[in-house]
Amino acid sequence: RLPEEELAEAVKWESEQHIPLSGSEVYLDWQKVGESPDHLEILVAASPKKLVDSYINVLRRAGLIPIACEVESAATARSLVREGDNACYILVDIGISRTSLIIYDRATLQFTASVEPAGETFTNSLVRDLKISITEAEGMKKIYGLNAKEGGIEARIYQSLKGGVEALAKEIETALKFYQDHFPQGQTLSKVILCGGGAKLKGLVPELKMILKKEVVLGDPWVNILAPKSKYLPEVSRKDSLGYATAIGLALRGMEGV
Repeated sequence: RLPEEELAEAVKWESEQHIPLSGSEVYLDWQKVGESPDHLEILVAASPKKLVDSYINVLRRAGLIPIACEVESAATARSLVREGDNACYILVDIGISRTSLIIYDRATLQFTASVEPAGETFTNSLVRDLKISITEAEGMKKIYGLNAKEGGIEARIYQSLKGGVEALAKEIETALKFYQDHFPQGQTLSKVILCGGGAKLKGLVPELKMILKKEVVLGDPWVNILAPKSKYLPEVSRKDSLGYATAIGLALRGMEGV
């Protein structure tokens, strides 16, 4: 077994084989997340220095003092998975232009990927298929979603959105297969958890459940803040808070003392 200082160099060298930037162009950090007699499991996070430095510069110009930087997936998982839960989940964070797929197993991040099917995918499909403006498409997406499958304009909306959902489901299946093939210690998936603004699309949960044949649920970003039977209702509804899962996760880290 390598001494700690040699392990750090080994992680850095191995990581450079998988990161499409030179070591001098990224900030890199790592931690041990598991071990067995013949190998160590290492979680590695890397981000381009130009990107991180630009964020830090903005914060300093705003009079704020940055005390920590964290990868988005870690913050998202912190807000959606109940503390102490060791089951296997895939978190699907549906943003405007991209969707993050985060596999969280045995209480730690295991694998992340960024894929294209996202909120804009659904909107652009409606614009193209119904020959309408982006504003009109956004309105129809929010009003009808995937709930109406028969009759008139509702059926056309469903058919237009269905392709994007199927593409998203395929990406989820690909990520799960990669995890099963490359992470032999991984557990069987417990459920698919959706978050992000795009997760509010009406009918998305049952549609993905039908395609994937797995349990699919909307995430609860308050799971580590509010008691299970709490009657307190935050000013931001549980559904609207899906778009703030990452921010809530960062706040939780701050409460833990960074």
